[in-house]
This record gives sequence, structure tokens and C-alpha cells, in this order.
Amino acid sequence: MTNTTHSSLRAISPLIDEYAEWYGDVLRCFFYAEEDLPPLDNNADALFVKWRDTILNQEFVEQEAIERLSSLQAEMKETALSLCAAASEGRGKPSVADFDKFTNLFYSFISNLRRLEKDSVLEDSGIDVLTGLRSKNAMHADFDKELERLARRGKPFCLSLARIDNYEKIAAEHGREHAREFTKIVAGYIKKSVRSFDDAYRLGSGEFLLCLKQADVTGGIAALERLRRMLEASGTTYRLGGQEVLLTMSCCIAEPVHDDKVDDLIDHLRADLNAVE
Repeated sequence: MTNTTHSSLRAISPLIDEYAEWYGDVLRCFFYAEEDLPPLDNNADALFVKWRDTILNQEFVEQEAIERLSSLQAEMKETALSLCAAASEGRGKPSVADFDKFTNLFYSFISNLRRLEKDSVLEDSGIDVLTGLRSKNAMHADFDKELERLARRGKPFCLSLARIDNYEKIAAEHGREHAREFTKIVAGYIKKSVRSFDDAYRLGSGEFLLCLKQADVTGGIAALERLRRMLEASGTTYRLGGQEVLLTMSCCIAEPVHDDKVDDLIDHLRADLNAVE
């Protein structure tokens, strides 16, 4: 995980603290509107905007999660300002229903922030939050270990790039949240098809990287064939352009040598996949 990511995640706790203070100010406004209170304006909103713009660039964060947070924050702030204005104008404290609505918005907002904190811990430990596969954060270190084993013991291993067919079209027609459901389905079959000592990573956009250990290209192809048969037998389908389409995958495989770089290999495998589409 990069230093920028760590900084963005460390900023969640102070952000929560700022909103806790803001929440207290809002409650004082509700119940002590006749007092000469300071305006509802601390650093919370500015910190949130700055944090949101930074965290959006991080790999593990789904854009929909940030959009949901932004929507909650905007509705929470609008509700607070409206209720405080009513109290200041002498229309009394909020009704129980209005107070509960505001409080629920606040706790939903804080809960979503804390969920991001929890997800970041998983990502930092090498676990992909969406699928339970290995995360991209662990990929480079894992690859270097396999190259070291190759150099020391001569044990071959394979890398395979697997991609859900039509993933971007599915996302365009049905939304990325819907497309990610197929990502989770495929990840489940990947877990069943690889051996316990193999590794599999989610790269994003319907792509996976499989590290098939102690296997040459022939053995790697056999593993991919197991995956293909499992996915085909599942009969999973989706709608695309008004047609029912069977969920399938395309794969390319390579057997690394001692001076290969994992990013270069992924680029080459992706180019091969693109060439046959």
C-alpha cells in the first residue's frame, strides 16, 4: 500500500472526530437555539472533501462506496441546517421523527467511514475485500518470492491472466455494482479450481491473475481448463443487449523466467487477450 493510501486511511479517524464535534454542535443548536451559539461551521466538511478527493484514487476503494458516503454527508448536512434554522426561528426543537432521521443519517455516515477503515486493514494484509482472493497489494512481493524459488530450486511456475468476457459491456449496461456480482461468482470458482498452495489475485475490471506454482505451461493450462469447466457447468448467465448470454472467461498464460517483472508480464498477457477479442 502506498504512502498516499496510508495517509488517506489515517485521515479517517480525525475526520470522524471532527464530525463527532459537529454533531454535538448541531444538538446544542436544536435544544438551546435561544442562546448566542457559534455558527455550525468547523473543519469537518472541508476535511471530508479533501479526504474524498484523495481516497478516490486508491485501488481498493469502490467509487460507489464514496458516492454513497458523499450522498449521506450532503443529506446529513442539509437536514442539520434545516432543523437548526427552524429552531433558531422559534419553531421549536425537532420532532422525534426529524431528530431520528438526522441521527440515523449521522450514524450511517460514521458506520460507512469505519467500514472503509476495516476494508483498508484487510487490503493491507493482502486480502481483497470484494472476493477474498489475494489483493494487488500482495502481488509484487509474492511474485518476487516465486522468482527466488525458481532461481534457487529451478521450480517453474505459471502466471495466467483471466478476464470475464464482456465485463465492460455488462458494467456499461447494468452498472458496476451489478458487474461486480459476477466478479464474486468467478472468484468463487477460481478458489475451487486452484490448489491450496496456488495464489489468485483480483486486478479489477473483471480481471484476475492466477499464480500456479510448481507448474509449467501444460500444468497451468490444465488448471485453467478446470476453471472453464466449472464456470460452464454453473450455467450462469446475464442479459446483454436484450439477449441471455452465458458467463465465460478468456485466459492467457505465461511461464516467467528469472528476470521477468510481474507488471510487464500482465501487460503482455493483456495485450494477447486484447488481440484475440
